[in-house]
Amino acid sequence: EILQGRDIHAITGKPGTLVIHECNLLHGSPDNISVDPRQVAMCVYNSVHNRPQAPFGAPKPRPGFLSSRDHTPVTVAA
Repeated sequence: EILQGRDIHAITGKPGTLVIHECNLLHGSPDNISVDPRQVAMCVYNSVHNRPQAPFGAPKPRPGFLSSRDHTPVTVAA
């Protein structure tokens, strides 16, 4: 249902290709069939006003290295 009226686009590349996309984008990838591991790095930036809330489906909040409680706004260096 979610894809009704929408196109599906394949993102392809040579081995080692880096793909960057918005984390909320509906996406998927097939199993890794190579002998080399597939690495994933996920960076999420939020407004300082969008503070972490109580977990909805977990027994406790995410640890600080996954969800920082430092809400200091980022400043641009001159």
